[in-house]
Amino acid sequence: MLPPRDRISTIITRLGGITALLVALSLPLGYALTDLKDLGDSLEFKAKVKASAMTGLIATHPELWQLAENRMQGLISREPVPLADELIQVFDDKGQLILRHGRELQGPALSRSYALYDVDRVVGRIQVSASLLGTLSRTAIAALCGLLLGGIVFVVLRVLPLRALRQAMSSLMEEKERAETTLSSISDAVTTTDAEGRLIRMNLAWLAMIEADSPAQTAGRSVFEVVAPEHRAAYAELHQGVLAGEPRQLRYEMIGLKGGRRWLETRAVPMRDGGRTVDLAVTRDITASQQAEAKLQLASSVFTHAREGIMITNAEGAILDVNEAFTQITGYSRDEALGHNPSLLSSGRHD
Repeated sequence: MLPPRDRISTIITRLGGITALLVALSLPLGYALTDLKDLGDSLEFKAKVKASAMTGLIATHPELWQLAENRMQGLISREPVPLADELIQVFDDKGQLILRHGRELQGPALSRSYALYDVDRVVGRIQVSASLLGTLSRTAIAALCGLLLGGIVFVVLRVLPLRALRQAMSSLMEEKERAETTLSSISDAVTTTDAEGRLIRMNLAWLAMIEADSPAQTAGRSVFEVVAPEHRAAYAELHQGVLAGEPRQLRYEMIGLKGGRRWLETRAVPMRDGGRTVDLAVTRDITASQQAEAKLQLASSVFTHAREGIMITNAEGAILDVNEAFTQITGYSRDEALGHNPSLLSSGRHD
């Protein structure tokens, strides 16, 4: 299959060629048809006029008019419609040639005829013919003009759109390169996956995150393969929600291709790509923050459940917090201790 740019170029070339061909053919064809019609109308009119002139002779000599050659020659040549290079022939009612007036025609010819009447009876016909060499030569000139005009049309319809297409494609390629450079340089992983969860595109941060050495290791593989088994159901729910048109967010643990485990946070949105909806996901490595949060939770648990009294002070020595054991040992409630200096313990209130 041709790349999109080549397909568009082929379509434009074909449309330009077809249009140019129609222009090149329509000019000589239109001229030839018009010229033939005009010539045919002229010949028919002359045949009608000459036949009308012959009617008087036929009416005067209905039996002998066919023998009056000189009289017919005079009528044909002197009547009001002038002759150019036409050939006039007179035939009787049996189709026999009676009279021939004019020069022999060269090349193909066009003829028109009109009946000769004796009252209401057809007694013959007169035929006027003209050479088509003039029409053919003028049509040839029109064909050359048509070819020239068709060439101009082809250049206009092909070169200019293709130039604009190249400029547009160049701008798109620059935008694509900038986008790819940006995606490669950011620390967050960016991926697109199809309806089955297969990876379509990914940046370098994703490869590093899943411990892949090259895009070939992940292209076409399912993103579910690196999601920890206990989180796959939640990730599948996120994926289906995104394909249904809803932005989703999820924290989950993944297992890299080399066995390393990381906590990730993914924000995913739907995106149209080639007529289909895909999952566009931006993923951050939150392993460090997750571990820090776990440590804080552990410290909080120790602080809360320790049997020893524990107090937390700021740099000025003011008490910020105390645990339950502190209140039991000292006799001071948490509210009484907060904001005071630890010297309050020397008051003797505690046991």
